Amino acid sequence: MAVRRIIPYHESRDLDATRAFYARVLKLEEGGFGGGYVGFGAGQAQVVFAPWR
Repeated sequence: MAVRRIIPYHESRDLDATRAFYARVLKLEEGGFGGGYVGFGAGQAQVVFAPWR
């Protein structure tokens, strides 16, 4: 089976700052993954953030 996508995972202490950077600076679209996770992507590129615990 070929690997089609790898989604990095990162915990963020400040989701508002994370949203601002990825959406405004990098121009990626935000999407929800449920469970408090926030994802950003463009095409097949994606990054997923979890709230800091």
